[in-house]
Amino acid sequence: MVARIKSFLFTNTSQSQTVAKNTIWLTAGTLSGRLLRALFLIIVARMLAPADWGAFTYLLSLSALLTVFIDFGINAIITRESSRDLAQQVRYFATGLGIKGTMIAALTLGTLLLGPHLITFPEVRALIPILVLIVIFDGIRDFGYLITRAWERMELEALVHVVTNVAIVACGAVALSISPTPWSVALGYAIGAGIGIIPAYWPLRGYLAQLRSAWTPSLIKPILTASWPYAMLSIMGALLLNTDTIMIGWFMNLEAVGMYGAVQRIALFLYLVPGPVAAAMFPSIAKAIENKAEFRRLNEQALGILTLAAVPLAIGGMVLAGPITAALYGTTYLSAAPAFVFLALAFVPYFYSTILGNAVFAASREKQLFTYVVLGVTGNIILNALLIPQLGITGAALGTAINQFIITGYLAYRVYGIAPFSFSLNGTLPRAVGAGLLMGTFVAVFDLLSPSVYLTVPIGAAVYAGALVLVGEPLFASFVRRARAELRKP
Repeated sequence: MVARIKSFLFTNTSQSQTVAKNTIWLTAGTLSGRLLRALFLIIVARMLAPADWGAFTYLLSLSALLTVFIDFGINAIITRESSRDLAQQVRYFATGLGIKGTMIAALTLGTLLLGPHLITFPEVRALIPILVLIVIFDGIRDFGYLITRAWERMELEALVHVVTNVAIVACGAVALSISPTPWSVALGYAIGAGIGIIPAYWPLRGYLAQLRSAWTPSLIKPILTASWPYAMLSIMGALLLNTDTIMIGWFMNLEAVGMYGAVQRIALFLYLVPGPVAAAMFPSIAKAIENKAEFRRLNEQALGILTLAAVPLAIGGMVLAGPITAALYGTTYLSAAPAFVFLALAFVPYFYSTILGNAVFAASREKQLFTYVVLGVTGNIILNALLIPQLGITGAALGTAINQFIITGYLAYRVYGIAPFSFSLNGTLPRAVGAGLLMGTFVAVFDLLSPSVYLTVPIGAAVYAGALVLVGEPLFASFVRRARAELRKP
């Protein structure tokens, strides 16, 4: 059995096995690594004053936004082209790294020069040098994933996720113990992010040795031309996730930023769930674009899998928003629970958008994403401007949910035009909603009797799984059968 498990987890033998293996590795690596980081950030939020936590949250939002500008869609382009033509990998890697280095230098200079004039909070301005370090380290490390994704060896990426987050938690904890201030914690965070570069590039050391000979200037224009539409998609995603924090700072204060940042960190952690599925299936979807039936099947399968994950998270999050917030951050942050209700509501459309955006991109129709970007960015800004002055941080969350439903609907329309698919996902969506509502009703009642939300959540998950079995959900049943088969093998 050990040999079979080892073979399944470390060797690509078929398309379905490779997708399953990569999904398992990315899910385990991403979620375990980020869980460590999330637990650390919860401790930071508890130890710092709400305003100091708000300053640190503001820093993290700015770094996430700036890192997307450094990427500019280059990573996705190189992964796509390297998946299609393995012989060209080293040329794309060397050229892309040169482009990335230039962008990092330009953005670093711009941040150092303009940041002090654009950031209004003195507490955040003091963190600009550390902000630059985090952006540089994150940008360089993320670029290292692209070849291992083209190899469909996501176990390597999972290792980087875990090592990076362990380093962030360790360095951050040391810094927090020495001096519980935003500056100290941010510095520890940056050092940990830098350590993660080492495992990211170790598998690529052979490519690094060929940088000079593989550098191909003629690829610069094709890479940038193909990348900008996807860059707009990535920038929009970053704006959707981080504009709320920035605009709350404009209209309110750092304490409000801290309150919103607390519940948003829960949502951001759960937003990681669709990433491994999307990343694992992207190479297969890109290869299947010429076969519309297979393209449609893979997208429906991916959307179905994410439906089974998103529905219980959305319903459970809305029902247990108060208990979850209080359990993680204490009653000080309980006033932020209504905002988490609407952030949880956005889980389903957000999960779908990761697959639908990849499908459009895999079909090389990046320019169709321009309207999506415009709708998303302008919609989020307008809704925030209208709702934050009236409803505070709850208005920001409500605007995020409304906007996410609108733009995901647009993406679904575009993918349907490429290869029409079943909007019920062959019955998976209604079955998941039915099971989720049953679970939500149960946990709402059980929470009144439960001594802890930490007991309510796993019991609710068990109720949801049981409901899926009762309604005979094929995707879930297939997963259970495969798990049993693997366990029974000698």
